[in-house]
Amino acid sequence: MRFEVNIDYPPERMALSRKRMEAWNRFRYEDRVPVNYCLVARYFVPLFGLRYIDFFKDAETQYYWQLQFAKYRIENIPEDFCTGAVLVVLLLRDNRYAPASIVLLVGGIIIMAVRGQLAQTSGISLSLPPLTMVDPREIWPVLKDAGLAQIPLTATNAVIATSALIVEYWPTRRVTNRQLAVNMGVMNVVLPFFGGMPLCHGAGGLAGQYYFGARTGGTSIIEGTIEIALGILLAGSIASIFAAFPLAIVGAMMLLVGVEMVKFVRDLQFDRHLIPVAATLAGSLLANMSVGFAVGIAVHYLLLGKEHRRADTQR
Repeated sequence: MRFEVNIDYPPERMALSRKRMEAWNRFRYEDRVPVNYCLVARYFVPLFGLRYIDFFKDAETQYYWQLQFAKYRIENIPEDFCTGAVLVVLLLRDNRYAPASIVLLVGGIIIMAVRGQLAQTSGISLSLPPLTMVDPREIWPVLKDAGLAQIPLTATNAVIATSALIVEYWPTRRVTNRQLAVNMGVMNVVLPFFGGMPLCHGAGGLAGQYYFGARTGGTSIIEGTIEIALGILLAGSIASIFAAFPLAIVGAMMLLVGVEMVKFVRDLQFDRHLIPVAATLAGSLLANMSVGFAVGIAVHYLLLGKEHRRADTQR
């Protein structure tokens, strides 16, 4: 079968995109960083009102829709609008009456409404989570394939880094590593019986909430209430709503939260403490996060043991 697709993409934009990618490979930028290109079915199927069973009907049908996804992706790459979202955050970040996060959220919903994407949702309907039993035979395969690999990331980002960030933001309100670990453990033991996914804390999420104005526990209560309401009332369409939400707004918010996280590098001492950091980074880039974690821990304790032996010799 012959497939044809007409993509509205001017040669000038194509040339500029090529320059951005070439500059990116040299760790530079042309006029802005390039937007990564990808095709993920779960992002595009809701936009086209498809069912997964129709998308995977046969190879030709799947290839046809992949081309349509490609056409949509190329013609709708978020460019200048991302800059607008960044400006909204910078201008309204400290505004108590029009917080940047709320303005961008409402703006994203308005954009979806104008595009007609909200009309594709199934509407509000009450849906309570069913009681789900766990099959003991699935515990070890899932733990082997996903759980064990997640331990280093959870231990570092969701426990150690989060605890350290809490101290940085609220020096008099310390939350220990043990408290965070126990909290996540209880949460993930209970949630599977209600069909829940594994959840954890995270330094990135905490930094994002703080950056956009969260200062008290009331923020978590408000956020939790909204998420519970979304899950109960919009369970049938929440995935398509998230998929249709403008990625430029999400990207702008993630960019500025990343800047918030990077500023803590200034506290890093350029001495022997930099060696485990470099070892962890190298292991993670060359292999994976688990290897980087193990290498960083090993290097740290090797250096620590060397310092102790030196101290014993000097005595």
